[in-house]
Amino acid sequence: MRPCEARRSVKNVRDIENVVPRKPTELTPLTALFLADTLYEAGLPPEMLSVITGNPSDIGDAMIVDPRADLVTFTGSVRVGKYIAEKAGYKRIVLELGGNDPIIVMEDADLDEAAFVLDAVRRGL
Repeated sequence: MRPCEARRSVKNVRDIENVVPRKPTELTPLTALFLADTLYEAGLPPEMLSVITGNPSDIGDAMIVDPRADLVTFTGSVRVGKYIAEKAGYKRIVLELGGNDPIIVMEDADLDEAAFVLDAVRRGL
């Protein structure tokens, strides 16, 4: 969970006074679990924030279409964001897509080399 996501989660829980299920990336769930524990220790009632861990292919669809969820938020890839938008139907959604750039190109860089490296990273080579 990035710091901006953690702040948004905390603000959402505090402001809406409602239950907030949080599904962090399956790659780094411990940060979200630690944040939840910290909030519980600070006095947040545990029923207001639930951290749900697991593989999104196993639990994602159920979370998106659950009729108890009035809002679905997602930060990640455009591909997954489009999938969520399609699956959610008329449910309110907030998507923060793209922006996971693995390279910073400085002004004195070899642009051909930078383009080659960026292409290789995007293709997973």
